Amino acid sequence: MMHFFGSSKTNLLCLYCLAVFILLVEYWNFTSDPSPSPLSHSPSFLYHNYCVLYNFVTPKTTDFERIGQILHVSADQLDSRIIEQVANWNAPVSLSVVLRSLQEYHCTAEYLRLIHRESPVIARNLRAHIIFPSVFSPNCTIPSVLKRARKNCKYVESTIEQIALYPANIARNVARMFSATKYIIITDYEHLFSEGFEFTVRSVADERLAQKPETMLVYRIFEINESSNMPRNKVELKKLYNKGAAVVFHAIYYPGAHDIEGLPEWFAKKNSSDGLFVKDQKYERFNWEPQFVSHWRIPFHDETFPFRLRDNTVLRWEMCRAGYTIDILDDVFMYHKGIKGKTSGAKTRAIQRQNSKKFSDALANFIKRMDAVYPKTKEQCPKPRK
Repeated sequence: MMHFFGSSKTNLLCLYCLAVFILLVEYWNFTSDPSPSPLSHSPSFLYHNYCVLYNFVTPKTTDFERIGQILHVSADQLDSRIIEQVANWNAPVSLSVVLRSLQEYHCTAEYLRLIHRESPVIARNLRAHIIFPSVFSPNCTIPSVLKRARKNCKYVESTIEQIALYPANIARNVARMFSATKYIIITDYEHLFSEGFEFTVRSVADERLAQKPETMLVYRIFEINESSNMPRNKVELKKLYNKGAAVVFHAIYYPGAHDIEGLPEWFAKKNSSDGLFVKDQKYERFNWEPQFVSHWRIPFHDETFPFRLRDNTVLRWEMCRAGYTIDILDDVFMYHKGIKGKTSGAKTRAIQRQNSKKFSDALANFIKRMDAVYPKTKEQCPKPRK
């Protein structure tokens, strides 16, 4: 069992060193043994106040040259949607599953084993890790009685207080540490992609990120009416958009967070030689949360930011300060089933109220850290705020 501790700078260095080590090991496995045991005993380590059972299930092969999807989910939400998401991506996925109690371990473990055994696309692509608070098991082991338990796998609905404690950025960072690809795409549950997304963008990344590694390859994201057929390409998406069955992601729920200029021109553009709509754009809106493909070496998410309060946006803030620029991808896109309305935000607002003090402290410390680490870009990026 490994332990991580110390100052924030030490922790960041440990994250990068561990990620480099894992990538080297996985690359060696890829080149020397293409068929590792997918259900070998899962090792564990203590990471801050959480236990991590990493590589609980692993893919049959490792391909370093692909784009790995970085994903996280709470155990009570883990269901057949993960099979759909992995099948849609059809490339490596590194998934963190967060337990709110050790009582959730058996059902989570059995479900991961089941889908790995019965779904070829899961067996080929999914690498999963289980995370839980170390207070449940200081030595990060699972009591044998829980391993053998046969319990009803219906979960009790979580309280606002429990949801507010969800360690989203720890889950994201753990999934990143144990991914094994040159390029990454950090997603959320139920994010689905246009046909051939990974293959198309990988070709763009091979060219563009070799030329300019400090680049975010940003893609447009949409919500689709659930009664519609899901779009496979830009032509089908445009038809849905024109009749109101597709909208920019969260256009109603939280306008502006995912808007990207030039949508009519993007729809009208037939093709491009390099797969890019525009290049070298700046990050100019503090509330913009562009979704992107990048090299695996980008900064990690700041783990002090609490759930539902800029916990994902904070990575964009830091990448701006680190000098990253934005290219907008042509043709490809992400979509989510269902259009979220204004009334969907009551639970989110309750979680935000619960986490307000943590956010204020995290934001103040983040700004100080950015000014210390990246002093030259202080005036080049929007000021972070709620």
